[in-house]
Amino acid sequence: CVCVCRYGMAKLANLAFAAELARRQGGELLSSAVHPGVVASDMLRRGNFEAMLGRRLGGLAWQLAQARNGLFAYSTEQAALTVLFPAVAPELAGRADSPGGNGRLFVPVATPWEPRHPMATDEAFGAALWGFSECVVAGRAHDCNRRAPPPL
Repeated sequence: CVCVCRYGMAKLANLAFAAELARRQGGELLSSAVHPGVVASDMLRRGNFEAMLGRRLGGLAWQLAQARNGLFAYSTEQAALTVLFPAVAPELAGRADSPGGNGRLFVPVATPWEPRHPMATDEAFGAALWGFSECVVAGRAHDCNRRAPPPL
């Protein structure tokens, strides 16, 4: 669960940051969160699975992931459309005040989507996460625990 939980927290942070940046910029900047989906790419390497799970189990997990990719994954070209859409879509171009774009999540293929986690758009959580991140980036790790967002 550790890897999956961390992945989920990272995705939640992406959503919260997109929403918080949209709030802080007041319509001057278009901010979006993007999830390209499960992508069949060369980044899925057998060695990575083996390093995490051992040679036998890692090899099996890699084969299962390859099968999943063959059945369900998006191509790199399809995934790129979702990533590029918020940056180049004519309906969002120059429109940081766009109700369909600013602070929004986009999923495959280039589709606006409402986040399911209630904390993704929670203003207090977004502000706390932003403050915590500023603290970490400023190199004040010893002070950051006081500014950490509340536990989920």
